[in-house]
Amino acid sequence: MKNLLIYLNPRKSFDDEYTRYAEIQIDNNLYYWRPEDLLVVTNFPWQYHGVKAIEVPDNLFCEWDARTSKVPAIIYLLENQILTEEAWFHDFDTFQNHLFEVKLTHDLGLTDYGWKEKWNTGSFFFKPTALDIFHWLWDLSNQKQANEEPILWELYRDNVNNIRARCQKMNLTYNLGKRYVETTIPMAEQPIKVVHFHPYWRPDRLERFKKLFLSETLIKLLDEKNPRSKK
Repeated sequence: MKNLLIYLNPRKSFDDEYTRYAEIQIDNNLYYWRPEDLLVVTNFPWQYHGVKAIEVPDNLFCEWDARTSKVPAIIYLLENQILTEEAWFHDFDTFQNHLFEVKLTHDLGLTDYGWKEKWNTGSFFFKPTALDIFHWLWDLSNQKQANEEPILWELYRDNVNNIRARCQKMNLTYNLGKRYVETTIPMAEQPIKVVHFHPYWRPDRLERFKKLFLSETLIKLLDEKNPRSKK
């Protein structure tokens, strides 16, 4: 399995916030993954601690929603056989918190929000055989100029091309978000494997999550890169 991060930007660089996140991601992921299994996909040259980005064309950037750029980028990786095995995709604000091993039995492994019935595409697993699903997702997102999350839910809700039979619902431990944690933590297998939040937007939230479920490894890295920390 590969660990996949995707960031496309017309400015062809990370902004300050995502520079921090990218470095945290590499340092954190190297605790759990081999360097060769880390795939960072960008449209500009980038390298950090021995992990070099895979550069892809600028035209994969989604003009109406930058977050949706993940979909054409994944299609590109699969069609060009840059990615040929199972992968865990996660956003740059979605961090591994503990070691995990996933048995993916379907083409897509998805989590919902826990507190609402909708897939959360900040963290998901997929096989190369999901290529056609990503095409459906991109085609409809393009048509509606819409983010991929509601489009994926629409495809699933309407069972387009029998997509439900190809989706595996994963436990919330693989994508624990920032909202309603009193509700979602009891739903998640312990220890929490993946946490999904912007760590520096709200200092009170970061401190609370440190007490509730963040690993010592992740806490150390988040503290080191915290823009509010005194040097």
